[in-house]
Amino acid sequence: MKQSFLGLVLVCIFYCCTPVENPQQLNKFESELDAIFAEFQNDASPGCAVAVFQGNKVVFQKGYGLANIENKVPITTSTTFDIASVSKQFTAYAAALLLEQGKMSLTDDIKMYFPELNDFPHHVTIDQLIHHTSGLRDWPQTLAVAGWSMEDELTYEQILRMAFAQKNLNYEPGDEYSYTNTGYVLLAELVSRVAEEPFHSHIEKVVFEPLEMKNSRFNHDIHNVIPARAQSYYKADSANYGSYANTTTAMGSSSMVSTVEDLARWLMFLSKNPADNLAVNRLHERGVLTNGDSIHYAYGVWFEESGGLPVITHTGSWAGFRAMTMRFPTKDFGLVILSNYAGLDRYGYAEKVAKVFLTDDYHLSDEKTDEPPLSDNYQRLAGAYVSSPTRIYELGSDDNPMKLSIDGAFEYTMVAADSEGEFFASEDPTLQLKQVGGTLSVNGAPLEKLSASSLPLGNYTGTYFSDELQMMYKVVMEDEQLFMSSLRHGPVELRPIAGNLFAGGEWFLGRVLFTTTADDISGFQVFGGRVRRLHFRKVQSW
Repeated sequence: MKQSFLGLVLVCIFYCCTPVENPQQLNKFESELDAIFAEFQNDASPGCAVAVFQGNKVVFQKGYGLANIENKVPITTSTTFDIASVSKQFTAYAAALLLEQGKMSLTDDIKMYFPELNDFPHHVTIDQLIHHTSGLRDWPQTLAVAGWSMEDELTYEQILRMAFAQKNLNYEPGDEYSYTNTGYVLLAELVSRVAEEPFHSHIEKVVFEPLEMKNSRFNHDIHNVIPARAQSYYKADSANYGSYANTTTAMGSSSMVSTVEDLARWLMFLSKNPADNLAVNRLHERGVLTNGDSIHYAYGVWFEESGGLPVITHTGSWAGFRAMTMRFPTKDFGLVILSNYAGLDRYGYAEKVAKVFLTDDYHLSDEKTDEPPLSDNYQRLAGAYVSSPTRIYELGSDDNPMKLSIDGAFEYTMVAADSEGEFFASEDPTLQLKQVGGTLSVNGAPLEKLSASSLPLGNYTGTYFSDELQMMYKVVMEDEQLFMSSLRHGPVELRPIAGNLFAGGEWFLGRVLFTTTADDISGFQVFGGRVRRLHFRKVQSW
């Protein structure tokens, strides 16, 4: 529903506590943004809310589309959305406050606070939780392997139990950056234990109330009634939308609801960055790996570049909701986009909004990129490889001979370097392959090529059990194909790749690598985007 220009001005006067200095310019902004979000200006589709601030003023805020299609409820600037992973910066700020109060230290081993955790070979620190360098497995994929559907009720307590049951880490803490929602659920619980009160109550007291974020909360109970809450949707077909069930209370990593009004207030608070607010200063401290390399992730935010300008940002995606916050520190400018439509291109829309306000200072990205030249040397290396500690590397594919896939989840296009036998990823030049003699390595780690042939498919059949997840899968052969299934999942096809490596037919079973003892199959390991070496052992049929 389109808001009147006068109504928009009144909102800005109320929210900013100062009159809009240039109503004509505001009217121009509204016209341009109305054109950008034209597809949602109707009474039949979901949409989004947008807020833009400059300095200490909100210069634009408006809603487009419907918060609830069934009841024709329009989106306004006070509509509440699930902001998904944008929640993390609030969790990190709550931790930063406790760090500044001296109640905990970045170098503390988290087992000091979580005696329930298994004993890992290496300590995990609070700093590593904050910066996603802990090696902890991500909870969405791990729980999916354990039988959960993402539309089941997924609770904070279940995620904690999963984390406490984890037997090993994806990698040695501090060695890599790998985004993990599990770390931020643990961070929320750590804040709760140090503050000696429930996380949702504590953050209400130390963040939302002081900043007058009256429509923001971490949802700790899916049965809570939340005023002005949007329903989320996906495009079911060309004429209809389907709705999502949002049944998750993953506090810390997500499960926060808010409005563009509240988030604009939050971003302006961070942008002021008073010298005496050391907790705010901490939010801008980027992580550092064991080897000394700085990463782009700080306290719940990424440091990136957009339109040729430095930007502090984060996105969120869950159950059809899409969220994005951006702060351009050199321009004292920022924006918020919250949506209840799974198909919304938040990056594309955010770029267009930034261009309207920053004009010639902001350069829209050119989506056209030249295809890198093919390399005969790279194509000769095609095949599947493993590294130690185990990761899966697949070089080349029918649709892209220069492709590199890692763990069946991350895909890159490789480019031949000037030096013969060396290649780097066009998307991330720090990812490098090198062949010296007969040895191929990735960033210095040697790779072993898997045999192109595998055992007879019947050898892989049987029953497999994970002690960590208390989960069982059966692998069976039908019509010369392998399938794995469980009480909750299946049948899922296993497609042979090379040797004992198979591609799983579901997102949570990206790659399945069977392990052997002598000539017998002893178990398998599951790999995916944020899960590695999740072990299942072969057992007698139950």
